[in-house]
Amino acid sequence: MHRDYSVSGSVIRVFVFDHRVEIRSPGALPNTMIVERMKLGVCYHRNPLIMDVLRDYRYTEKAGRGILRCKRGLKEMKIKPVDILDPGVELRVILYDD
Repeated sequence: MHRDYSVSGSVIRVFVFDHRVEIRSPGALPNTMIVERMKLGVCYHRNPLIMDVLRDYRYTEKAGRGILRCKRGLKEMKIKPVDILDPGVELRVILYDD
């Protein structure tokens, strides 16, 4: 539901390293969304039709809560917080193992 489908010729990629996992999604953040707003739980549906279907089938819970839930879970497990980077051409999420 988060991917920018207007970017052709690229796919979501997952890189697994010794002490981290990087998820890279094509396309920059939409409209006025910035990383700091994402971390606060601000919600924007890039693909509202896909979001509606996933919500109808209960594959997703509350909109805008994924990053907050991830931050809370990592803190409880005493794992370094997730890094979110927006270099302009793709969104990168980096998860560390300790």
